[in-house]
Amino acid sequence: MGTYDFYGQLEPMEFQRFARDIIQAREGIHLESFAETGDGGIDGRWRGEKDGTVIIFQAKRIRNRLRAAARSEKEKLSRLARVDRYIIVFSANASPRTKDRIREELSPYVIRNEDIVFAADLNNYISSRPEIYRRIVENYPKLWVQNASELKRELFEAVNSPLMSRSEISWEDAVKKASIFVETDIYARALKRLQTSRVLIISGSPGVGKTTLAEQLGLCFCKKYGFSHYLFVASVDQLYASRGLPGEKVLVFDDFWGSCQLEGFANIAGTRELLSFIESIQRKKDAVLIMTTREYILEQGLERNEEFRRFVERNRIDFRMEEYQKADKLRIYYGHLKSFSLTWNQLRELEDEGDRVIVSPNYNPRVLSEFLQSITPDMRPRQCSIKLFQYLKCPEAFWRKIYRDLSDEARRVFLILALLPHPVELEVLRECYFALMPEDERRLEWKEFGAVIMELEKTVIRTDDYSEAYQGAADSLIPESLCQRLHF
Repeated sequence: MGTYDFYGQLEPMEFQRFARDIIQAREGIHLESFAETGDGGIDGRWRGEKDGTVIIFQAKRIRNRLRAAARSEKEKLSRLARVDRYIIVFSANASPRTKDRIREELSPYVIRNEDIVFAADLNNYISSRPEIYRRIVENYPKLWVQNASELKRELFEAVNSPLMSRSEISWEDAVKKASIFVETDIYARALKRLQTSRVLIISGSPGVGKTTLAEQLGLCFCKKYGFSHYLFVASVDQLYASRGLPGEKVLVFDDFWGSCQLEGFANIAGTRELLSFIESIQRKKDAVLIMTTREYILEQGLERNEEFRRFVERNRIDFRMEEYQKADKLRIYYGHLKSFSLTWNQLRELEDEGDRVIVSPNYNPRVLSEFLQSITPDMRPRQCSIKLFQYLKCPEAFWRKIYRDLSDEARRVFLILALLPHPVELEVLRECYFALMPEDERRLEWKEFGAVIMELEKTVIRTDDYSEAYQGAADSLIPESLCQRLHF
């Protein structure tokens, strides 16, 4: 978000209306409005219907002499019949000491510190809650037309609407998870690596928390280091598009190798586009790039691209469950427990099982999350712990959910795979897929086979190459004992 000069960019009545709109949005009320002159110290008023509570709003477009203005307004307030709360908005900024003195001047009418609003507060509202306040800014063209960087941002968001929507969802997810996120040694090493090189590749098995780690690193750079933008990209093209957004940016490229398919980065030209972009952000130092990938897919691709291997070895962090300390595993487990709506007795029961849970070979944050979602308030505490260890031993519900979340095309290919001896040649799967495709008007709507394989690779199958030509093989990651029960 840009920083606005409200005094320089808005006329007095424009600032009065703008400040009124901001306060209305902040408080969730509608203020009566009055003329610029002869208002008797009232630019806006709200009166409660039930108890008659009166809130007075005043906007002051001035650069200095804020305390003198406050004294003048207090004289006007003393002549009013009733004032229960007073909110004043200045177009200028002031020090904490000045704010304290202004509150003293306006006592007893100002009852909250946040009811004395300066320009910095207005800018903070707009940047911290854009979904609420950005619409207000858009109603005042003088603010964003005269702000070149803001205009570029508006244009970027208009052209890249899907990217911005996906980024907003990822940001909200990161903020939600922050309360239970555990800053492990892996996190500390990743943060240090990112601060140094501005690029990080996180590799690991499905479900270990690669995306969560990437999102929390991005959140840190925005919240702690003041980066202006957070983008959750899905292609190299979107990386290059991000150059059009002014300001410092966090770029999270989740499952970057799988998203572009193995052949996308298997050739020299494909990786050089990515490497060229990385060199530009390391040179300009206006962005950080965090990429995640499944470890086995990365290793397959690196076998065919020595140039990219050298880059990866310098910027890679391998994320494995066995690297967690026992204390970290416990903190992650307890954090998950507290983030779900469990009864007190259920929580106590599951907390007591922590030492046994963390030594399970199937300990995995994603599995824990799926299990905890299945607990209902009427479930007895002991039943919860029994079910937890059954789930860890054979997380059927976990795989059922993954299966149900697959597209229709991906389910068909997975069921074909489950019926055939492993490994299965991809060309055989392709032939079976097209043989089962229904002969109706929907045929043109079905996904391409390559897109289906890419979807399945994210969760339930593993592919491999065994010759120079791209002729692959696929194998199921779901335990064989579950495959038959998943065929519904």
